[in-house]
Amino acid sequence: MKIPVSVAVVIEVTLFVLILTALCVNLSILLPMWF
Repeated sequence: MKIPVSVAVVIEVTLFVLILTALCVNLSILLPMWF
């Protein structure tokens, strides 16, 4: 079963955005605790 390249790219970009969003949320929550 072959996955089209475009679908793989969309999935990777979506995961990347989700990870970046999670990191930003974690930073915005954790930074006020440190400062």
